[in-house]
Amino acid sequence: MTDVAKEEWRPGAPAVTLVKGALMNGADDSPYSWPLQACGVFSPDGERLAASETWSFAGRLSVDCRVPSRAEARRRPGRWLFGGVVFNHFGHAFIYSASRLWGVDHLRAEGVALDGVLFFQRARRLPEDPPHLGKRLAEVLVPYDPGIPVDTVAGVEVVEELYLPTQGISTDPALFLGTPGHHAYMRRRGRSGAPATPDQDIYISRTGTGPYKGNHILENLIERQMAEAGYRIFQPEKATLAEQIAVYQSARRIVGVDGSAFHVAATAIAPECKVAIIARRAYYADAMADQVHAFSGAEVTVINAYTDVYSTDPSSGTPIQWYRTLVMTDFDLLGRTLADHGFLDRAPNWQLPRAERIAARIGRWSARLGATLVPVPDELRGAEPGLGYVRVSKAEKAG
Repeated sequence: MTDVAKEEWRPGAPAVTLVKGALMNGADDSPYSWPLQACGVFSPDGERLAASETWSFAGRLSVDCRVPSRAEARRRPGRWLFGGVVFNHFGHAFIYSASRLWGVDHLRAEGVALDGVLFFQRARRLPEDPPHLGKRLAEVLVPYDPGIPVDTVAGVEVVEELYLPTQGISTDPALFLGTPGHHAYMRRRGRSGAPATPDQDIYISRTGTGPYKGNHILENLIERQMAEAGYRIFQPEKATLAEQIAVYQSARRIVGVDGSAFHVAATAIAPECKVAIIARRAYYADAMADQVHAFSGAEVTVINAYTDVYSTDPSSGTPIQWYRTLVMTDFDLLGRTLADHGFLDRAPNWQLPRAERIAARIGRWSARLGATLVPVPDELRGAEPGLGYVRVSKAEKAG
């Protein structure tokens, strides 16, 4: 089997490829665990088609499966757009599963009438069951509706005409900004019904996401201070996706810790909206800033105001998972930077709490995780992914 972690990929120019009589093999029995899935699209003569692969920063997520036999395949008539793989994590559904929907508008402009969109589903289903899209992708497809039926493939199918769009976005740095076609598709829907004059200040909170997804350890204090400054505290996980889009459409200023919420905000905010992303890890805040700017044209400030990085104790044999690390906040730097960039009317007097209060909070986080949180040693900090990332939008502005 392929070692996905060692593969390298660079996207080519956006394109849509028509394959007549394409073979699809989905949800194959596999030793791989989430988010990997053994599945594939093949030409009529059994060649695995590179355009159907789903790529991430870690490599290929649609890993090798057996070449299916045409004799075992169900026949599916009509013209279908290949959507990729159903992902159940919201950020993955939004980035990977929706990454080919731009092909719907592209083909519609070419005069191609599609019968629907086909995804590889995550688990086999009975013939009488409805399409198994999973909660997250079903949610994404409400405001970003392709306007045609959506179905899933669980076993082996021969599709009369299958259109394979290239990925329009990925977590791989080479495609993190997204392509113009993907921007247009998502913005057309994300900006639908937007107010003419955005007038809200929004703080996007991660306090409700739990201990396993990474955050500033004292984000509740950041949240409290932003509320005192007049910001509306918004927890996206408590709202439908349509409600999230409406909130971001109304924003004149947005501040928040880096996370998946900014993928959605990028499709919905006005070009004149000012955005501040508070980093909690290397690479992602800068890359997210580039993504938000690429989609919307909005001005985005990245604030690196964290000091110590905490992880569950690596000496216990569990490797550091950087996307789950927790960080301590430099409150003085955060407040001054927000004021300097126009997100606060004046520089506040924000200070780090007393040591005993910090120790108590770390103790509570450790209890919730069921493992002791310890600072990541300096010699391991250099292993953070993407440390060498350079802001594209910043370089464009300088040039």
